Amino acid sequence: ATVTESDPLVYKNVVTAMKQCEASTPALNTKTMAGWLEQIFSGTDPSSVIGVVGKMGGFAFLGSPLNAFFLTSWIFPLPVKPTEKTLKAFLKEQPDNQTGFYDDIVKFYEDVSPQSFTKTSPLSINDVVKRATFANLSSYFKEFDLEGDDEIQTSKDLIDKMNQFFNSYKEENRLEFLKSLTALQIQQKYDNIMKVKFNDLGCFSFVQSFFSFTIGSYLINKDPELKNAELTTVTEIQKSLVEAYKETIQESSWLHASSKDCILEKIRNMTFYMHPPSWIHNETELERRNFAGNLTDSKSFVDVFMRLKKDQTLKMIHPERMGSSTRNPERLSPHMPLAAVYSNQFNTINMALNTFRPPFYDGDWLRSVQYGSIGSIMAHEMTHAFDKSGLIMNSKGEREEGWLDAEDLKRMNDTQQCLVNQYNRYDLFGYKINGEKTLNENIADNGGLQIAYYALLKYLENGNRGDRLSIGSGVQLSQEQLFFLSFAQMRCSRLTSDYQSLEKRVTGNIYSPEQYRIIGAIHNNQHFASVFRCSPTTTRPVSSCSIW
Repeated sequence: ATVTESDPLVYKNVVTAMKQCEASTPALNTKTMAGWLEQIFSGTDPSSVIGVVGKMGGFAFLGSPLNAFFLTSWIFPLPVKPTEKTLKAFLKEQPDNQTGFYDDIVKFYEDVSPQSFTKTSPLSINDVVKRATFANLSSYFKEFDLEGDDEIQTSKDLIDKMNQFFNSYKEENRLEFLKSLTALQIQQKYDNIMKVKFNDLGCFSFVQSFFSFTIGSYLINKDPELKNAELTTVTEIQKSLVEAYKETIQESSWLHASSKDCILEKIRNMTFYMHPPSWIHNETELERRNFAGNLTDSKSFVDVFMRLKKDQTLKMIHPERMGSSTRNPERLSPHMPLAAVYSNQFNTINMALNTFRPPFYDGDWLRSVQYGSIGSIMAHEMTHAFDKSGLIMNSKGEREEGWLDAEDLKRMNDTQQCLVNQYNRYDLFGYKINGEKTLNENIADNGGLQIAYYALLKYLENGNRGDRLSIGSGVQLSQEQLFFLSFAQMRCSRLTSDYQSLEKRVTGNIYSPEQYRIIGAIHNNQHFASVFRCSPTTTRPVSSCSIW
């Protein structure tokens, strides 16, 4: 609403994308879909259709470029398989001559499955084009500046299966089938956005996925608190957490020396990104990292989407164009939907600037309160380096089986199963938490609380204890009690039985409901009961699970 004509084009592009998304109707009909397909298909060559499917998140890549820093382990990304209900509902909206493709689409998802093709090898673009007889792919690859001897990681078996599947069609039927499949992809992508349209987060999430740096730049410019954030104390806390983590590992009585060395190396190599990058207000750099073009003349939501996807795909294939490479990972935007994010691939932790204000942080708070909030968040992200996904990645961000001692790894896996069992016992309004689905976040919550508390104790030992704090009504709390209170306060929320999508929030989320993120972690913390003088059986069951 506050973007004006005098503002940079990068800001105007964000506004255009939001407006086009919000102007779209909540559901597509046959006429709208036909109009969109007409816009995006410029010819009848099946390869152009394949290109569109690829840009919609489908199967056109046939693999991943070897220099694409985030795709090197992927093969042939396929569309997400729709449910039978989704398929039938979609096909009802299609012209009569396309309803017969229902069985074919089901067969496609059954026959051409990424799980069936796990063996990959590098192939040049020339070899892929020669092997893929179901369409002329050379023009598509050229669109993304891939040709000749450029290599992608792909599956020969998968290409052969595609040939077998698509070449069984006559040319005109093949084209219609591919158009139908593409239309389904559009429907799925569109539905994902419209699913949460009721609170406007759908369109905002869509726009943010393409313009995170631009939005971050805008908010920093408009918000003096963010622009002038003083992070000296946060940096001190971060350094103390690293030292606390290292000491915890060194003092472990059960880890073998070889495992300790590997874990300590991973901790030492962690990089924290807390300050905005120096180029955040440079318009040219924002275009390089977000979208380099002009969306203000776009005619529809799908037009905006296709342009953004094309630009994003080019940058993914050629990361050097936005200053990134496998050896020099790009940091995330200072404006993110999450407070912080850990990257297994780069062993980095990105902190959103919004994290450095209440309820996560305030420079005037007591240090014990800061450790309980921002400290536990940072330690949470550090612990992701050793969750179920992190345990198979070494300090260089490479998948390596056996980088930890087998006996230690078994003990860690046993702890993970302990957490799964613990959180499976929790329920909210009759809905059970999925302990397996929430495992990684539960590991991080538990480990983060343990490490942040240890760091606080080290801080207090250095003559920083201070007096107990009165919080009214004659109640006084120690620094240790304030830590746990701060940890709980940060997660404070109210979820009622009439909350929309309650079942999905409880059973289908990677995060446990907030109250169990608190209860689960303190049940497993050996210090909580003693700090508050609780009965051990009340807060720390015999079967409690300890991360370290």
